[in-house]
Amino acid sequence: YPQGKRFPAERVLAKKFGVSRQSVREAIARLLSEDILKRSTGRGTFIAENTAAARSGHPQSRQVGFWINAAIFNFVQPGYNRILTAAGDACRDRGYRLQFHSVDETGQSLDAIFADDDATGGLAGNLVVGGVNRLVLQRLDELRSPMQLVDLLVSDPALDAVRIDYASGMRQAIEHLKELGHEAVGFIGFPASEKYEAYWLSLEACKLPYNPRYVQLLSVSDLLPGIMAGYRSMQKMIASQRLPTALLVTNDYVALGVMEALEMAGIRAPQDISVVGCDDLELKGRPLTTIQVDLAEVGRLAANALIDRIEGAEVKKQLVVPVRFVVRETTAPPVKAAVTA
Repeated sequence: YPQGKRFPAERVLAKKFGVSRQSVREAIARLLSEDILKRSTGRGTFIAENTAAARSGHPQSRQVGFWINAAIFNFVQPGYNRILTAAGDACRDRGYRLQFHSVDETGQSLDAIFADDDATGGLAGNLVVGGVNRLVLQRLDELRSPMQLVDLLVSDPALDAVRIDYASGMRQAIEHLKELGHEAVGFIGFPASEKYEAYWLSLEACKLPYNPRYVQLLSVSDLLPGIMAGYRSMQKMIASQRLPTALLVTNDYVALGVMEALEMAGIRAPQDISVVGCDDLELKGRPLTTIQVDLAEVGRLAANALIDRIEGAEVKKQLVVPVRFVVRETTAPPVKAAVTA
């Protein structure tokens, strides 16, 4: 493809080469990380200028690994693409190249990656993003190069990490719902995650009851793409006939699936149930109340912090990216009490 030309859409490439759209998506993510493709918000994906230069002039010691759980990447790919693209830009600006790795939960797949010296042999450092398990962290630790953790499901103050202040966002969301008159507030997301912990702590701080019947927890090992995960979780809650009057959802794509399930069941949002998402992923035609995060800033901050460590500078162990609670059209006062058995 000529430099500067628009790159074909995922569905076109999947059909042309007879592969799944997920395979195409991961290939595009790697090409973005290697500066061979460029993504422009609102315009699409293009072949980068001077791609030959992007492929060369970066010795292995000037490369940074970007590691993400494959299921999590598929779960909310648009959000993680923002982090990936911004991290790649920050690395390039400082003379480094980002190398993308999507890993699953099996030791066998890790063995294959770590056996490839071109993949891991001379990485100067590693960005670890999105729900990778302890096995991956242990294997990366064996490389003896700096690691920077980004947006992990579970916060660990002992690790070098860029965290998003979801605790503040959840608190603002629940205070907003309480002011509207909601007393039955549910949650859809991951167990033991920072968002889930912030959810029940915020309920407690606002003197609202925690009801496990209003909670649907997602499992990384059985994870579906975000919209489908939200749809199925909401179906289970509807089938139980125990509905809260408001729901906090782990991200906007899951929230979109939630609203589609509600619509299919004849339940209106926000008239019958208020919905709050997270990350502000710009759902077209869905003005969602959400906890807004600058995911590009997360990627930039993480990459720069890692390179600072590589180059011997002092960096705070925990860097926190603020959030902003944005009220749109999916929250309203409750019109009736929660449905109970």
